[in-house]
Amino acid sequence: MSMVYSQAEKKWTKVKNLKNLLFRQQPDYQFFLHRCIDSSYFAVTEKTTGCAVTFIGDTAKEAIIRADIALASVTPEQFKVKVNEAFARQRNDINQL
Repeated sequence: MSMVYSQAEKKWTKVKNLKNLLFRQQPDYQFFLHRCIDSSYFAVTEKTTGCAVTFIGDTAKEAIIRADIALASVTPEQFKVKVNEAFARQRNDINQL
């Protein structure tokens, strides 16, 4: 099982990791494919933060393609900033509990 972070619920939730993924645009990060928590759609999530990379896809292939496009649209430095922002939001959520 892998974990995704729900910003709305401010908690971690277990999901079944359907496939580990690597994207050449972001070589320093690992991702995974999973079904969304409350639907039959698919999503790609960054492993460390548990934050989704893309909007959902009707199929696994569509979610992976969308993730590839989204990750190609930012530089590795920009993506690192986004990951750090996700960590900061999670720390803030924990501090507010």
